[in-house]
Parts: sequence; structure tokens; C-alpha cells
Amino acid sequence: MGFSSTIHIPTAITMPYLELFKAAAASMAKATAKMEAQASDMNIKQAEWQEFETRVQANVANTPHLITLDVSGTTFRTSKETLLAVEGSYFHVMLGSGHWKPDAGDAYFLDLHGPTFDRVLIFLKTGKLWLDGLNKCDETQLILSMDYLKLLGDGIPKPTWEWDFFACSPKIVLDSNRQTATKPSTTRAWSCVMGTLPVTSFQVRLDDCGQRCYVGLQPRASFKPEAPGSRGYYVRMCDGCKCTSMGYDDRSHYRGVSFTSGDLVAVCVMSNNKIHFKKNGQDLGDVFILTDPMIELYPIVCMYRRGAVTIVE
Repeated sequence: MGFSSTIHIPTAITMPYLELFKAAAASMAKATAKMEAQASDMNIKQAEWQEFETRVQANVANTPHLITLDVSGTTFRTSKETLLAVEGSYFHVMLGSGHWKPDAGDAYFLDLHGPTFDRVLIFLKTGKLWLDGLNKCDETQLILSMDYLKLLGDGIPKPTWEWDFFACSPKIVLDSNRQTATKPSTTRAWSCVMGTLPVTSFQVRLDDCGQRCYVGLQPRASFKPEAPGSRGYYVRMCDGCKCTSMGYDDRSHYRGVSFTSGDLVAVCVMSNNKIHFKKNGQDLGDVFILTDPMIELYPIVCMYRRGAVTIVE
């Protein structure tokens, strides 16, 4: 009697392995298709970027050699090469994007400080920023122009802000360096103080967080030293309520969040035009969306009773 050399594997055993193989093959095919789609998408994006770079280079090449600038009414003429001396500056966008065109006088308008703009051009030609002979106001204006034009490097400090003596309630006392604003009285009366410079972020310390203390950002034109009716973006420190009209429309937002004396409060305008608050370095999330991203906003603190707030940065 002979024996067969063939081994028969029951179908019940082979089927699971076949199904697993089919599933693995399908998964691999799906992954391959996804990778091919991503590669195709990457190629499209690279082609679009290359097309954009080519268009920028063409726009720059077609721009006249001499450029006229109208800086808040003061006219400057300089070479295209001078304006493009710093890679990635505002001037690269202005001349390369194709979106900006000269006005009727064949000049590009810049809403910057005219009396100090010659020093911007000197910087572009020499790589050195001269601050000698400027008073504090003009120095600040020059640095702000440099910042706007994306010309500030690591070696050029950004201007620092202070509490503004001319935008301050008479009930608030500023220290000699204008870093700390104090409302010593417990009288129930609104008292506000504003920073000297527009910012996109700042941080203060609550030295004495009295009742109904608000921190936020506000346009300079709407500042009122006694607060009620002021329009801006504020958060009440004691309970995290937010408002855009001081003293009138408080509504809950940061639930369970309260600030006390000693806490650090940071306010930041993000790239998506949302305003975030931070407590001791922890981001609490967005609380407002800017209604007009073009309006400059200043640090603002309003206190109803006593309080003291010190600038950190």
C-alpha cells in the first residue's frame, strides 16, 4: 500500500491567511496611492512656487532703476538695488509682488516718519543704523519704521514702551521710570492708563490686583482716562470676563480662570488676527477676533478701586 507525498491543508486553515494577505495587499496599494497623490501635490506646489518666484523676479527686473518714495509727504529717490539690499524686507514685496503700483506722481507711498527716513536709506546702503543726534521721540519713530519695513535684525533692539503720562487718569500715579502704574485710592472710580507705543504683544505683572481690574488692548483714539464707553479688547482679571466696551458688556469667557496679585498677564495678537491672553506663561486661548487688523492697538489697564501694574515686556 503506497503513501501520497502531498499534504492537504484544510480550507478552514488556509482562508484566514488568504484574507490577511488580501487585506495587506489592499492596505499597501492604498498607501502607495496616497504617497503618489502626496508626491503629485508636492510637485504641483513646487511648480506653483517656482512660477511665483519667476513672476517676482520678472516684476523686480521690470521695475525702473530709480524708485521714488513719498514718505508721509517727503519725497525720496533711490536706486532699486538699495531698496532690495536686505533679503525678505518690505521692499521685496512692494516691488516684486505686482500688487503695489506708484501713485499719480510715480511714487510709492509709505505712511512712515519722513524726518528720519533718510537714516533708513543710509542703513540700506551701509548696513549701519545711525541713532546719534536723535531725541527719544525721533529715535522711537525710526525704530518703528525699521520694524514695519522688516529691517530689524538681532543687533537692533526694538523700541520699549512705557506708561504714557499724557494718556493717564489723574488718579493713577506713575513711578519715575513710568514702568509701574498705581491707583492708591480705594475710591470707586474708573482710572485708566495707556502704553506709549502700539504693540502686538505685551506682558505686565499684577502687583496689586484690586477689584475690577481690566487688562487689554485699545486704539489710541478711543482712550478715556475715566474708562466708561471706551472701545477695545479687555479681560477682567478677577473672573476672566471679557468686554469690548468698558464697564458695559462684560460676559463670561475664561471660565474658572482668575488672576491675583503677583500673576503675570500677557496679551498677544496672533497671525490669524485672534487675541490670546496668557497667565504666568500658560496660553488661555483666543478671546477676541480683531474687527480691523489695520488699526494700531496700545496696552491698556483700567482699575475701578486700588491697584498696581508693572510692565514686564
